[in-house]
This record gives sequence, structure tokens and C-alpha cells, in this order.
Amino acid sequence: MIMSRFFTIAMFSPLLFWNCNEPLVSDPNILVKDGFIVEKLYTPSDEEQGSWVSITKDDKGRLITSDQYGSLYYVEIPKIGSKAPIKVDSIPLNIGKAHGLLWAYNSLYVMVNSDKDDKESGLYRITDSDGDDTLDHIDFLQQFVGSGEHGPHGIILGPDGYLYMAGGNHTLLPSKFNSVQKPIWQEDQLFDALLDPRGHANNVMAPGGWIARTDKDGQDLTVIASGFRNEYDIAFNTDGELFTFDSDMEWDMGSPWYRPIRVCHITNGAEFGWRTGSGKWPAYYPDNLPGIVDIGQGSPTGVISGSTLDFPEYYKDGLFVFDWSFGTMYYISLVPEGATYSATYEEFLSGSSLPLTDGIAGDDGAMYFLTGGRRLESGLYRVFYNGNDKVDTSAQKDVVLTEEQQLRRKLESYSMGTPEDLDLIWSSLGHTDRRIRYAARVSLEYQDPSTLVEKLLSETDPETVVQATIALARVGDQESRNTAMDKLIQLSFTELSEGQKTDYIRASDLLFIRGEFDGTIKNELSKK
Repeated sequence: MIMSRFFTIAMFSPLLFWNCNEPLVSDPNILVKDGFIVEKLYTPSDEEQGSWVSITKDDKGRLITSDQYGSLYYVEIPKIGSKAPIKVDSIPLNIGKAHGLLWAYNSLYVMVNSDKDDKESGLYRITDSDGDDTLDHIDFLQQFVGSGEHGPHGIILGPDGYLYMAGGNHTLLPSKFNSVQKPIWQEDQLFDALLDPRGHANNVMAPGGWIARTDKDGQDLTVIASGFRNEYDIAFNTDGELFTFDSDMEWDMGSPWYRPIRVCHITNGAEFGWRTGSGKWPAYYPDNLPGIVDIGQGSPTGVISGSTLDFPEYYKDGLFVFDWSFGTMYYISLVPEGATYSATYEEFLSGSSLPLTDGIAGDDGAMYFLTGGRRLESGLYRVFYNGNDKVDTSAQKDVVLTEEQQLRRKLESYSMGTPEDLDLIWSSLGHTDRRIRYAARVSLEYQDPSTLVEKLLSETDPETVVQATIALARVGDQESRNTAMDKLIQLSFTELSEGQKTDYIRASDLLFIRGEFDGTIKNELSKK
């Protein structure tokens, strides 16, 4: 698709009229896809309102924003083409510093990320107690000890009615929580990691960054994914599948363990393998999942689903992801592939001095996004489509999942001790789809290890043996690990596929890491 440039114009400027016949003047500072208009609506820095990093909208269509280090603000935006001024009012409550905002259930949910006392960080709920259209009551729902740019981050409403939130790798989980994946996280490396010489995250251990969901009262917290470095925002696509945009460790560039910024498909129970220093798991480890597309260097921030915007059909099934460092917004095309998606990326919007932070779809179907952070000059922008393609705002896409996606979801529903179909779980361990094998293994870990040992003894499929061994290495006792090791040694390594050999080696590593074995076993494996 062709890129074109459009002038960034303040809303109050007399140059902009919706029905004006004069062409818009090009601005070399902002590059956007052909057919789209970008408007700079407001500069909070000019009004000493800080540097805005999060945004949501309430049930009246008003935007709500937060300064990274200060207050919350109501923002009333005129319609596209109107010359009426923008109205900005501070919310007169002692709360702010939010990296995540969400309006749901007649409440404003705030993910506070304190820069001073991390005990203030966590999930808050603000309500209007007397119905006078003024938020006046604050409830502290969950404490997430963590602060700064790797602390508590974005929050969204899921299609299932739950609140979904993100925590960077410096954000501790509360003392009580549930987890789709067994919460038995370890570093799981045979050798000690090489730590960062400047000390960054050297004391941060697994699970790293996490995604969790909770009910509207913030009480029933369940971790659904872990192993991120510093994911800032999350979004659901049209299929009801969850995604994030995770960061790299730029100081690791050039090292074998460097991982670029990447888009991750967050399935229930997912582990993405972030560990401190050189301990990060390679994408091919079978006990973690890879991203669906690597982009390169950058600082990921906002994520928006194309389904929420009145943009051309081309953008409906994908995601818009923000890079703060290079001032670039990417469009991520998603194509169902087995139990997950294949993905490609392209630049949608970019500009110099455009540190993108967060964004949302307005009631008018336009995209509203913020720039700022780290006390940089901040801005509120609007992007809307003004091209020739018809935008159908009424069509509702039917969710059509692949057979593999349906199976993966069914397997995920068996985790956390819910009613299970052990035969289905076991038979799925050897599935050709990696995500299905992974989901089956996560659910298997909630079963009685003695039952797994019994089934393993009669198993002949190499892939199933390897996946069951990984499960027993993680959740079994030493006796069951001994059985798993014996079964693993019986496999003919030379007859395995390349992928199975990799999984075999990782299964062996996990048995040694989490179990106790003598030199005889090590000698047997060395002969493989």
C-alpha cells in the first residue's frame, strides 16, 4: 500500500475543515498510509499537564488520560471537522501515574505505576458514588509491587468480561493468585547465566513479565501467561485471541541470546522464556513458545486491534503496535495457521520526535494515540480514514476458528484441575502442531504424576514420550523422574527427527536440572 504524508494540524487550527475543497498541506514529520489523515489535537506539555502515557474512554465517549508521573485527565474531543476547542479537565483525585487505564462496569480501572513507593503500585477502581458524574471514590483492588518502566502496565476488557492486565518483569505478583500454567517457575538452565555487567535485572527471577486476568472486583486473579521481558499493552483480535508486543534487551545486541522486539500470541498457560542475562530460553525450547513475528530493535508500547477501528477491511483482522524509540506504528497482518497465526509487519505511521505510548479507538471509529513518556513533550493525535475505500462499520465478522485452534482451546480448558479428558490430552502430546503439544503438556501437569508414569511405561511414540518426560521433570517426584529418564534413554536418538532431537535434549536437561541423577545416567545419555 502506498505511503503518503499529511500535515499534522491542531484541532483549533482554521486550516482544517471536514468539507474543505483545498488539499491538506504535507508535513514531512509524519508519514502515514495513503488515505489516512493524522491530526495533532492537543499538547499537554504546553499546559503543564505532564507527559501522557495511557488512554481510555468512558461510557460518554470522553477520553481519559494519565501523566506518567502525575494526574488523570478528562479530554472531550470535538467531532472530526469541527472547529470547536478541546476541553481538558483534571480529575480531582489523588491518583494517577497510570500505565494502564480502562473504563468498564461503570468504573475507571487504573494500573498505578508509582515512581517513588512501589507499595502504591497496583490495580485501583474509581467510581462515582453519588451519581453526579464525578469520580469520587477509590478502591485498592490488587497490589503489584513494582515501579518504573518495568512495573504494572496496560489493562483491557476481555470478550469474556474479565479484566486482563500486564506486568513487566520487575512486577511482583500478589501473595495469592491462580495460574493456568503450574506456578513452579524456575530458571531451568543447566549452567549459571552470564549476568548484565551493569546490574540490570540481575536479581529478577522467573516468571518475569506476566499477563493475568481478574473479575470486575479485582479479587480472583489468574496468571495466564509469563516469561515476558516488558510487555506494555495487550489486545484481543477478532477471533478473541490475545496478543502483546514484547521488548528486547538492547544491551544484548550482538550476543547469541539477544531477542528482538516481537509480537506474541498469548495462549492460556503460555511461557515465553524470558530469563535474566544469558539465561533467556531459545525460541525452540519445547517448554516455551516463540513469538509470531520478530521486528528488530525498539521499545514496544501500545497495541490496538484493527477490529475496533473504522478502517478499511484490510486492517480489520490485524493489530497496530507502537514502537516508542523509533516513533513507528506497525500494522501486523494475522493469518490463521494451525493453532496460532503467521504474521507479517509493515509500517503504518511514523515520524521524527514521535515517542508513541498508548492508543485507543474512539466512539467515532478513529484511532487516538499519545506521544510522551520520560517527561518528553507529549501530544494527543487522531488518525482517521479519508480515502476512497468504503468502510463498513456495521458488519460483524463471524468467528471461525481452525480445527487446531478449537482443539488447543479445549486442551487449555483442562488445566487448573478442571474436568479432564486424559485420553485426549495424552494423544495430543504427539500432535504435529507445536501449540497443541504445548497446551496438552500444560494440562497434563495438573494430573496425578503416578497416572502419567503408568501411561508413559506403555507409550511408544517418541514425541509423546519426550513431552510426557518434560511434564514429569517439572511436576513429578524423583521416582517418577527416574522412570521418565529410563524411558527417554530407550529411545533411538538417531531415528528422531531434528525437532524431536532438540526436544529430547531439552527434556534431558530438565530432568537433570530438577532431579538428581548419578554419573551412570549421564554416561548413557552421552552415548546418544
